[in-house]
Amino acid sequence: MRFWINPSGKLSRRHYRFFLFTYVIFMLPLFTTIFLAFLVLGYRGPEGILQTDTMPKLFIMSFAYGLLCLWPLMVASLKRMHDLGLRGRDYFFSLNPLRNFKLGRSLIKEKGQLGED
Repeated sequence: MRFWINPSGKLSRRHYRFFLFTYVIFMLPLFTTIFLAFLVLGYRGPEGILQTDTMPKLFIMSFAYGLLCLWPLMVASLKRMHDLGLRGRDYFFSLNPLRNFKLGRSLIKEKGQLGED
């Protein structure tokens, strides 16, 4: 759990691949199921939370869902970049599609640096 919350430290290839596997197979479907359950329960019944004034509540729920889904992925990627000797601000270069592909490939395939944290 500490790997997914605190962005400091390094993450090896093995741990990063394990994280991606658990993220895609378990975490992302779990968060999506919880989000959709809240949406369905919020619209059902006469006292559903989303029956009146839906936009602010729906925005907050969507923001929380996005944060729950993206934060662990960003933390793991930043840790893996640190293991490769890249700076944290290089993560923003991933907004460029070509660099995003190269960065993703290097995060999964390249060996990290030896030494202390």
